[in-house]
Amino acid sequence: MIPKSARRRNRIVWFVVAAALAVPSALATVAAVALVWASSTVERLGEPTPEPVARSITLPGRDGVGGDDAGASAHLDIHLEDGVFEVRPGPPGSDIRVDGTYASKYYDLVHDHTPAARPTGRVVTVRLARARSLLVQLVAHAMERAPSTPNELTVTIPRDTPFSVDLTIRAGESRVDLGGLSLTDLAVDLAMGEHRLDVSEPLAVAPRSVRLDGGMGEIRFERLGNTRATELQASGHMGSVTVDLGGAWPAAAMADVTINNLMGELRLEAPAGLRLVGAAPDSPVPDADGSAADRRGADPGAPALRLRISNTMGETRLTRY
Repeated sequence: MIPKSARRRNRIVWFVVAAALAVPSALATVAAVALVWASSTVERLGEPTPEPVARSITLPGRDGVGGDDAGASAHLDIHLEDGVFEVRPGPPGSDIRVDGTYASKYYDLVHDHTPAARPTGRVVTVRLARARSLLVQLVAHAMERAPSTPNELTVTIPRDTPFSVDLTIRAGESRVDLGGLSLTDLAVDLAMGEHRLDVSEPLAVAPRSVRLDGGMGEIRFERLGNTRATELQASGHMGSVTVDLGGAWPAAAMADVTINNLMGELRLEAPAGLRLVGAAPDSPVPDADGSAADRRGADPGAPALRLRISNTMGETRLTRY
């Protein structure tokens, strides 16, 4: 006769075996159901025909009506993903504009102006985000129902309105020019793809802080001196990162610039007349190459940067021009 303890052990063993066989089968069933649902959703949505868009966000005071928050400070939140994007300055007195095309069956385009209590001021949002789940997006690509660049949008920012700006581009390709804008703060996150951010002319308002984050891909930050910031951070994670330090840095004070890169090539470009000083013994200024590398040091009265550079895994090169 089998003891009770042995029978209990046998029941436990059989239970474990049954569970081990049932779980993969259940997961496979769930996966199959999810794929069927995603495929039927894609079939129902059909081709992602690009929808033209031409929209304006009128700020208080632009239309002649002041409102309670006219003249208050404003925060501009731009979040874009999956496409080819351009952000550029617009003429003084203009509205915030969103122009181009987007795949409306798969993406939501939200633009909003939210009055807010002082001192935080107004909040303006321009957001293009996925309207479908990631699984539906993947199945659409597999079924060739979604083009590789389904969205092409241009966001125009008026030059004469002071904004603190959060700009996020999650995936795709972008060309960003912030030259001449009135920025009180600037935070940029370029997550994946090929991105170029340029400050083509000095900002009308020098921001309190500037943070530029590059993710994975080819990232280029150009003419950062035109931000006129006294504190600036730029970073990359994986790929190629180029940081151009040219532009109109403040001449009266030394600006603090921190540049971090996790993996890949970090290329610094700086005018010959710009003074570069290591911020710490463990973060010296790298040796320079280029056409201006053999010239004498910069004028002691020239703008100066206190550099803190870190490249965890990769090569760091400085080119003087």
